[in-house]
Amino acid sequence: LFVQEGAQVIATDIDPSKLQDLGKVKGVIKTAKLDVTKKDEIVALAKEIAKIDIIFNCAGYACV
Repeated sequence: LFVQEGAQVIATDIDPSKLQDLGKVKGVIKTAKLDVTKKDEIVALAKEIAKIDIIFNCAGYACV
């Protein structure tokens, strides 16, 4: 929905293969591997971003 509203989106996942199709979506400007449980990875990605207007964090764990 953010993309549909004109936002530029950076999509992240611990498994980059899950993001492959998002790179084709107009408005998704970047995909990146990110483990949100690791502070150093969050800090490194944040340093690459010039300006952030909105952060939507949806981290989850699936147990089967």
